[in-house]
Amino acid sequence: MPLWVGPQAPCACRKPGATCPHFPHTFSSTPSVAQTDGAAEANAAAGVASNLGLFGSSGIIYYDMEPYSSASCGAAAAAFVTGWDTQLLALGYSSGVYGSPDNAQSDWWFTNNAPYDVWIAKTRALSSPSITIWGLSPLTDDRWATVPGSRIHHYSANNSVSWGGIALAIDHDIEYAMVVSNGPTVTKTYSFTFTTIDYPGAQGTGAHAINNVNSINGSGFMGQVVGSYFFANGPERGYFYNAGSFTAIDYPGATATSPLGMNDLGSIVGVYFDSNTVQHGFVYNSGSYTTIDYPGAFDTRAYAVNDAGWVVGAYDAAGVWHGFVYKNGQFGSPIDAPGANGVTFALGINGIGPIGGSYVGTDGNVHGFLDIAGAFTPIDFPGADVTYPFSVNNNG
Repeated sequence: MPLWVGPQAPCACRKPGATCPHFPHTFSSTPSVAQTDGAAEANAAAGVASNLGLFGSSGIIYYDMEPYSSASCGAAAAAFVTGWDTQLLALGYSSGVYGSPDNAQSDWWFTNNAPYDVWIAKTRALSSPSITIWGLSPLTDDRWATVPGSRIHHYSANNSVSWGGIALAIDHDIEYAMVVSNGPTVTKTYSFTFTTIDYPGAQGTGAHAINNVNSINGSGFMGQVVGSYFFANGPERGYFYNAGSFTAIDYPGATATSPLGMNDLGSIVGVYFDSNTVQHGFVYNSGSYTTIDYPGAFDTRAYAVNDAGWVVGAYDAAGVWHGFVYKNGQFGSPIDAPGANGVTFALGINGIGPIGGSYVGTDGNVHGFLDIAGAFTPIDFPGADVTYPFSVNNNG
């Protein structure tokens, strides 16, 4: 991910505060001169990239633009970005800019040649990360929203890790944008350990979802878990499990509750049954429950939620099951897999946006699918009659 560090905005500061000093090297506060400065930085960056063997066909160069006040010098910054973008394009490179969602929203989108991609810094602690390229307020989701992608999110900073015995402070990013990859593809290897989760005294316990939040249960790293349990002849109840401790998740007044998905920010989604055995989706946040019912549907189920707060699930309309995505308080168009015969379930969604699920085909078999912006790819385990992909991670 080539990142060029050059002069900063004339009103940018190294640290927040009234006495904050300016960066020692800044571009001009006069927009016409700032645009020339941006072009000069593009020439310098392209020269170094070329010497490293990163030619224009290899991809993109991002400019490191630290936060600044758009009200104070936004016009100069926008002009600088215009010069950067225009000159890199002329040299055969794609252009990107790294920095604040505020500056991207206020200035970069409105330049004469907007950056091809943006790399947005909006960080949280790794104990509660937001691993998604969406919901980076005040940057709205309709900007840099192209597929296959034009966003990177720097979501956590200065985390201590060791590589080869050397401790480093590493920033964490989720990328769905152009990067440079001239090296070989390397297959990761994994080792697994198993931990049994049993709700105390329950006859049966199911684990339905896990997130990326750090917790230690005495034997190493594990995420938080949600699932359901039942006692003999009793209804299904929900739980939240963290570092060996259980917390009940039960929708008020429900006859049964099953949490099915969870994100890294603590949002939990699932399904509950009312006294008439009607199914309702729900979202649980910080002790508060919200019902999700698809308009006009008989039953609604919420299966998964990503770190942008987008919920996927399924609803029953006149005996036909359709998938749905619910974001920013609104339902999108129904999700129906091509060739589906009355049943499509949207079961998982990642922080980038692709949706995984299953459908019943005209052959009567259950097929899996991956839905990327309306383009469906079938997923069928070889020789199987039934395939259920339940979730999709941020690597696809």
